[in-house]
Amino acid sequence: MQYEKAEKPNDVDVYFSKAFYIENPYDLINIDQVKQEIIKVKSNKCPINPGIDILELKIKGRGPAEDDIYAYDQTLIKNVRRGNTLLKFNLDGNSNIVFARKGLVKFFDLDLTFVHPSTRFESTEVTVTKSCLKNYILAGPLRSLLKGHKIEVVKTLKANGENCQVSFNSEFGQWVIAQKNSGLLARTRKDLEKYDNSIWEYAIYMARVWFDILDKIKVKPNGTQLLKQLKEIMTDRTFVGEYIGSIEHQHMVKYAEETIVFYAIVDNYSGKICWATEKALQVFNKFELNCVKIQSLGLFDNYKTLCDGLYQSFKDISKSKLVDEEEGSVLYFIKHHKSGDENKDKVMSLAKIKTLEYRAFRKMREKLRGYYRNKSSKGQESLINKFQKEMEELMNENELPQPLEFYVDVFKLAFEFIKHDPSQIEYLNKEYISFQENLMKYKAKISNSKLDKDAQKMFESQNISSYYEYEKPSFQQSFSFSEVNCKSTLKLVILTLPGMISDQELTQIGENYNFEIKHQIDFVYLSQIKPQEQPYLMIVNSIGEIDQYKDLSRVQDLFIIAFRLNQQSKAQSIEYIKQNPIAKDQLSNQQDLNIFFQTELESFKKLSQNFQSNYRFVDYSESNDLNILNKKLIYLKENYQKIHRQATEEEKKSYELNKSQRQNSYYSESATPKFGYDDFSFNEIFEQQDSSQIVSNTEQSSFQTANDTLYQSFEHESPQQIEEIKVQTKSATKKQNQIKEQVKETIQVIDQKNKKSKRSKNKKYAEEEEKIEENKTQQNEITHIGVQTRHQKKKTVQKSRIPKYLGINIEKDFKYGYKMEQLMQSVLQNLQDICPNDEILEIETAFNSETIDDKDGWNNVPNYHVTCLYVGGDAKIMESEIALKFCQDVQVAVKLMGCLIIQNRLVIGIPTLIDQEIENEFPHVTIMIRNCKAFDSNMALRLLCDKGCEFNDIYKRIMKSKSSSQFKQDESRRTENIEFMGSIHSAYIVAFEYPFEFRAKTQNYYQ
Repeated sequence: MQYEKAEKPNDVDVYFSKAFYIENPYDLINIDQVKQEIIKVKSNKCPINPGIDILELKIKGRGPAEDDIYAYDQTLIKNVRRGNTLLKFNLDGNSNIVFARKGLVKFFDLDLTFVHPSTRFESTEVTVTKSCLKNYILAGPLRSLLKGHKIEVVKTLKANGENCQVSFNSEFGQWVIAQKNSGLLARTRKDLEKYDNSIWEYAIYMARVWFDILDKIKVKPNGTQLLKQLKEIMTDRTFVGEYIGSIEHQHMVKYAEETIVFYAIVDNYSGKICWATEKALQVFNKFELNCVKIQSLGLFDNYKTLCDGLYQSFKDISKSKLVDEEEGSVLYFIKHHKSGDENKDKVMSLAKIKTLEYRAFRKMREKLRGYYRNKSSKGQESLINKFQKEMEELMNENELPQPLEFYVDVFKLAFEFIKHDPSQIEYLNKEYISFQENLMKYKAKISNSKLDKDAQKMFESQNISSYYEYEKPSFQQSFSFSEVNCKSTLKLVILTLPGMISDQELTQIGENYNFEIKHQIDFVYLSQIKPQEQPYLMIVNSIGEIDQYKDLSRVQDLFIIAFRLNQQSKAQSIEYIKQNPIAKDQLSNQQDLNIFFQTELESFKKLSQNFQSNYRFVDYSESNDLNILNKKLIYLKENYQKIHRQATEEEKKSYELNKSQRQNSYYSESATPKFGYDDFSFNEIFEQQDSSQIVSNTEQSSFQTANDTLYQSFEHESPQQIEEIKVQTKSATKKQNQIKEQVKETIQVIDQKNKKSKRSKNKKYAEEEEKIEENKTQQNEITHIGVQTRHQKKKTVQKSRIPKYLGINIEKDFKYGYKMEQLMQSVLQNLQDICPNDEILEIETAFNSETIDDKDGWNNVPNYHVTCLYVGGDAKIMESEIALKFCQDVQVAVKLMGCLIIQNRLVIGIPTLIDQEIENEFPHVTIMIRNCKAFDSNMALRLLCDKGCEFNDIYKRIMKSKSSSQFKQDESRRTENIEFMGSIHSAYIVAFEYPFEFRAKTQNYYQ
């Protein structure tokens, strides 16, 4: 289908609409006889009524394999839902089968290429699967638009729990409560005691919560009537939701309450996807059932604007925090009939968009579980590198809410954490959310412990007055100003690092305290602020360039507050801001940039009232000199109790000399002075303190994630034997000849402090620094030269060494991890019909777990490569013609066109001919091994692919596929009774219709 050429409805072929709907339950049950290779029907006797058989229908595949199955079979996607329970029973001597519950259709990820401006009109995607998925998601809406209807896109929150489905069977008067793959029948809570945990474990948990919900309905004044109405509406209909809040079964998001949140209603005897969201929401509200957040993204009347809206939503959702968007969102494409008749409205398709942060933490979880499940003790660095590369591939044009280095550091720290406390492995496997919380607390402890020590050394070694003495700024041009008393509307600018304050928090502030909120989309400079009449609050991340503030100089009532740069990131945050223009170009060297910690929302109200009632605002309209910007900075000094008295005296003396500077520093006494980091409250700066309870900004939240924990204090928990975690970064500053003499001195002071504290800078901020700064300082250039020199020395040493072999490193391909996963999925899919399931599962589990040192099981090869020449440390071989011609870092295309598998021994990738001279008669990439070595692949290929051997014909066709494929579709073959390494094995070969191409590079490999 050509999306850009579709002018009338008949130009659009909608696969889902063409799919045949199986209305009769008997026919649906028998579908496994026709498609038994992909459909499975499981039967269990109902414990509370043995005359009933509970039948569960499901697809055999998982993950991407399941996507492929659904994509290629239009009948399955309409009829075999994500949850299918049928009841079989005898009535009057006749066998009966009825639908007990039905879930939503399988819905797929919205691929960015489907809606990207450069690819949205393409109909030929990279794979047939993608083409089908695009059709399932967008063809129905496109056809409706061409018919003159409108499409509304509704976004619902994808809660991070277990799929839960509830229906009511009126024939037996029983509730049907189910998770995705198993459902139970129960009239009362007592019935649950008869069910076996091994089969219905999740369904039992969900049923208990459902009966709790029913109990709340029963006690209402009209509870009996409501319960009757609920049963009526749920007869032959399924309420679909998410079971959340169980500590044992939470995944990435921690919820405050164990409950079920609903989001859809499905008719059990209908081919339609589900009810329209607004109609379903009315039902949920009537019975006061919990439901997910629902938001309309707009009503569209043409395909271009629809794609524009989806493209923006994709980017917004992908870069959201787990704490804001949880797992992600589900999109409902709803046709609104052109007649205006709501009864003709229809859900045309569904799609999902996951947050990148969710994917990051999920990848961490799966890799950690696989690593410790196989009791590996090596390969952590390889696993960390693979995680980083996979995340880089996922990011593509999208952003993470934190820099990628943050997630890599958390992943690294997880290994240290488990080494420090091995008992955490049980949490990792059974209660991941608890493990995640404990890990983030451990991270905070390490940061606090190190920062406390660094801060104490720094303050004890410096003159107190250097931090609290004020000096009147020297102005480059003369100007005058007059003080005026005025009651002006307050404008607040919060100066903080990117992502520290969420849109959800900003919205709460705006609603409660009448601020107009300027939501933060990208990295924002102060120069981007446009003065307005109404009170407003805006987030900025840097004051920015030096010559952009003429308009800002006329803002009379703007105040800038450093916010939420708290304990564990204090040192790194100060360095980050000092290395940006805020410190170099706008602050004098005597002024320390002081930070305060998380502040509750109620404090904003108090701050606003205090400033508006007590402060004199200054009219700067006579000047545009940048020094006035200092007067708009409010420094809320952190309460270092150990030096409190000295600092206060210094402040009093200097303040009298600098009243015109309009800067204020606040301190408070403490009954129990101690050195360290205390949570700062705005209450400390008011003369008349309000003793009322501060409203917590977490009361409205239903969950907590690792992001929350990152910004919390754990100073009361003293970690024992914690090793310092050092994170390196690049420094980005301007050339010294562009900076004033005074700024030079400031930089020198900062450098001295860094040397004394031996504090490493955080790589987390490198990207933003590079955006802001154009050039590196002379010092940085010297450092860079030093690094090069050391590297050159190392390289010289390597040249004198003899490599073990010369090869082609396919891991140089930026997307090698993703491509290798796709290749293995294709291999395992092709083996379904010729290889026992347990063997496939073993290979799949080991590959996904990235096992590398299991003595008896399957292991992944540490580096994927094609050997060009085996040297073995022999200097004479390095004088051969192949070795002399071999050059490192030459890009080579390696196209893996097939795969050879020897049962319980080897998985070997077979390439087509390669444009690189190779000594080996059978070039290959060893992928997995079991009880053998990678070089045994040569023997395996010679045994099975040489002239006259079992797989020679298919091997020759693979080798001929360099210019064009020799295969119209994937092919696979099996042979038995092959003697290999002293035992008998089965062997398999798979040839692909299309190659998996890697952009590899040549490389010397050393021992």
